Amino acid sequence: MDEIGMARKRFELRHWTGDARQLVFWVAVALTVGAIPDLSVNVSAAFLLVVWLGAVVCAAVIWFVDKRKEGIAVYVELQRPGDRETRHKDLVRLLNQRLSRSHKGWFRAGPDRGEGSIHDRVDWMLRTIEYRLEEMRIQADYKPTVFLYLRCHLEESFVLGQRVSKIWDESDPLAAPGDRAAVGSNLAVRVRSVSDYERREGEIFELDFSKVTRTSKADPVDVQIEVEALGAAHERARRRPKLAIVLYAAKEKDAAKGKNAAKGYQSFKDSALKAASGEAPSGYVANRDDVCDHALIISISSDLLIDGLRNRNAEGFVNRIQEAYEKCCMETYGSNEVPVRIFMQGPSILAFAAGVLFPEGSKLISWNPTLPEASTVNVSSEYDIIAIVDGDDIGSGMERKLLEGDLSSATAYSEKFGSAFDRLLRRVQEVPGVDLISSGGDSAIFGFPRASLAAFEDAVEVFRSTHDVGMSCGYGRDCQKAFVALRLAKTSGKNVTRGEL
Repeated sequence: MDEIGMARKRFELRHWTGDARQLVFWVAVALTVGAIPDLSVNVSAAFLLVVWLGAVVCAAVIWFVDKRKEGIAVYVELQRPGDRETRHKDLVRLLNQRLSRSHKGWFRAGPDRGEGSIHDRVDWMLRTIEYRLEEMRIQADYKPTVFLYLRCHLEESFVLGQRVSKIWDESDPLAAPGDRAAVGSNLAVRVRSVSDYERREGEIFELDFSKVTRTSKADPVDVQIEVEALGAAHERARRRPKLAIVLYAAKEKDAAKGKNAAKGYQSFKDSALKAASGEAPSGYVANRDDVCDHALIISISSDLLIDGLRNRNAEGFVNRIQEAYEKCCMETYGSNEVPVRIFMQGPSILAFAAGVLFPEGSKLISWNPTLPEASTVNVSSEYDIIAIVDGDDIGSGMERKLLEGDLSSATAYSEKFGSAFDRLLRRVQEVPGVDLISSGGDSAIFGFPRASLAAFEDAVEVFRSTHDVGMSCGYGRDCQKAFVALRLAKTSGKNVTRGEL
């Protein structure tokens, strides 16, 4: 109770301080204007001149301080179980001082739902931001510049980048869809990240995406690039085009620590390539759909990158990554719209940039330190359980609308189900150990170990509770038993899960 009371006093004191500053400002203005006639009178002219000059200086200082403040800051934090709460609270208090000095106002996004998939949590967080911004625009009667301050893990930052690039992109509507040069350069928000890796009070890193495409290609940036084919040639020919991007920000560049840094880079590279090729997940939460045919390996000097982020001139690194991606795609696939799977170590704002830059269908593969390499699922091994999910009455619903001659309703119905089905696939594949074996139309086949069954069923059930699309599921020790279980689910009420081991 005492802590709440103290927090309320601090809150009220801050607002009283703000009111007092405004009062001083307007008193200074009044004295400045009101003293002008009196200065023409000889009585106490020197004193009035001093007061007048003091009021001018005071008003000018307050005006200048307020003028330097720009836009509205939004602090976005997506925590995970195990994140340190005490450090989080201290950081927010320290950020309040910094954001209050730099912006006209700020607020925290959320609250975080704390449940569901990362995509669901990010979507919810962005919806709360839009509601708050709309409220502030109505109150202030103007559209302020928005500054996003992020403190998230890599995967959450990547998904945020994907979503923000769609919601707040102000690209030319007449630009060609395949024009990747404009991607990210028209974001209607400024993006900064908050890092407390080295400093307890936090550091602010910024990438200005409007500078990415303007950065000269001749600008020197310390980036090393390799391209490597994954798997045998006949295996690559059977796979859908998919590029792995192995992105590593090496910790040290000085000679004394270079050997350790080289070992760390080589270990990360080997593990990422094994997971990308399907040879061994090596702790990465990867599945069959994440197997790639080529890898673009990018190594960045972390010291130079961090210095650039601190000094707000790191856009050259992002530009170099984008150029390397486009060149590799054109030479390997003849297209610069190939989806990627990203395996990375580096700052979260770089993961956000990847979410903005890379095409739809791309994914950042998370690494789970609690999963030892020996316990991860090899994508070429046999599965303990096969599960089949299938939409209920999807074909008959589409046929009914087509027979009624209502093409627009049939199209909307198909798009609604397709969007919901994509969300189901994403949610289920976030369960550790679950592999997507095949998908098409309104059905999908998954394989996973017995230990993942409960989490798989929970993921399917959460989907049912949040969508009005019927989805039956059957599982068993092999595909035959899974199909029989699916038939049983279809004939026992639909939109249920049946299985037997």
